Amino acid sequence: MSHPAKKQKTEEHSDSKQQEDILKLIEQNQNQQVETLDEASLKKQCLKFERAITKNQQMRVKFPDQPEKFMESELELNEQIQNLHSLSAFPNLYPEFVNLNSLKSLIGLLTHENTDISIEVVHLLHELTDPDSLAESDDTSVLVEALIEANGFETLTQALHRFDETQQEDQQAVHHSLAIIENLIEAENNIKTILTERTDILSWLTKRIKNTTLDLANRLYASEILSILLQNSPTNQEKFGTLDGIEILLQTLSYYKKRDPKTAEEEELVENLFNTLCSVLLFPQNKDLFMKSEGLQLMLIIVREKKFSRRGALKVLDFSLARHPKACALFIDILGLKTLFSAFMKKGTAKNKKGFSKQEDDEHIISCIASMFVQLNPEMMGDTTNQALLQRLCNKFTENDYEKVDRLLDLHHDYLQKVRAVNAKYLELRPEDVDEDDQYLKRLDAGLFTLQLVDLVIVNLCSESGPAALISAPETDGKTLHLLFRERVKKLFNIQSSSFSDVVAILEEYVENLGNSDDTGDSKEKEMIRKLVDSVRLLDQ
Repeated sequence: MSHPAKKQKTEEHSDSKQQEDILKLIEQNQNQQVETLDEASLKKQCLKFERAITKNQQMRVKFPDQPEKFMESELELNEQIQNLHSLSAFPNLYPEFVNLNSLKSLIGLLTHENTDISIEVVHLLHELTDPDSLAESDDTSVLVEALIEANGFETLTQALHRFDETQQEDQQAVHHSLAIIENLIEAENNIKTILTERTDILSWLTKRIKNTTLDLANRLYASEILSILLQNSPTNQEKFGTLDGIEILLQTLSYYKKRDPKTAEEEELVENLFNTLCSVLLFPQNKDLFMKSEGLQLMLIIVREKKFSRRGALKVLDFSLARHPKACALFIDILGLKTLFSAFMKKGTAKNKKGFSKQEDDEHIISCIASMFVQLNPEMMGDTTNQALLQRLCNKFTENDYEKVDRLLDLHHDYLQKVRAVNAKYLELRPEDVDEDDQYLKRLDAGLFTLQLVDLVIVNLCSESGPAALISAPETDGKTLHLLFRERVKKLFNIQSSSFSDVVAILEEYVENLGNSDDTGDSKEKEMIRKLVDSVRLLDQ
């Protein structure tokens, strides 16, 4: 009599062996198919494919109201599309595929009456445009160019509107459609502009992101594609603004002002939305639309609520105030200083999340403060209309026995030490082994830019050509506020073994790296900072 456990073990081994044999047969069959594909066999496949299209069209015309009559031809067409998947393993044959006009026929099927056929075409295009396939051969550029010439983007975008994402197959087709777009942009960056000029993809992506009832994975992917399309593309950024895209982004983000994302996917979605908004704000006119839609107010609410979105909101505030005097003025008028300086003093730090760091928070907060000092400066504006706003900004640093000046000097000390540590490592190397560009990048990683902004605020407070020099300090027999700030800063510098000469050196490098743009604003800013630096140059003596 056989032992039951032994018998079961023997059966399991037998099943496992059978599965291995089946997998080997499948792999061998696939390898045989791949090995036999050449120009001749591709021509045969394409001929069968074209015949299947023609047959299906004829049957649909002949029996438009009798699906059972044309269903067989539809199944044959679907099979021929599937047979073309092997082409993705031979990107060197893409030019021949294009020359046979089969790519054009394939794109035409995206508008087929049966969405199952359209879905199968999307899956095939997804494989054909796989980054590995496109990178494998120089001939693949022919495929990309042919897609553009055959109105592939327009047809693909039309298909996106047809897919019903309540169905699993359609969900996957949407995901693959977005992947096709990403693959092609990765292959040819100028496709970003072609895509948005010829299609309504920006509008579709924006609406898809707003729709919370459908699949989160596709919503996330849509946010990624939108971010890619808007990054470093002033043309797309401008168009997005005209499509009410900023208003829709703000509406979508407002959901998270008092709620935290529930999953890692949702967290990534929220981060993408904030990054997209920052990209859009790089186009100057979009900042006016952002203010009109009360974007500043929403970001301040999000910061005050101290949820996951707080850090993204700080970043958006940084981008919105940069180089925009009206935004800076409005920010102070709507009492934004209270919220910003609460964050500056680390009152209510947001939860630690992947992708963010204390250094980024410090940079965005101090950048907001520095922007207000720079953009509201009379030399930048050409008049003194914002003097009252600058006074309110300076007065924040006098509150609670100058605690914000103390915090400012703590930041100066911390980041100066980090930057010096990087410099010290490079001093140990031989001069010929030092890569200056690499050293500069390492210093930036250590917080050089944040240090520069901190020191820019310091000179605005302490300089006799800064705004604090025009403000009389109460109960000081006529002393101006900048003298009190100087006394406080000198005292703290002595404790930290630091000096104004450190500030001067840091800001001189900052001005030098502002560039040599012909932009009037850049020239004014550089001249203004030089005056501030010159007025504190001798304060250590």
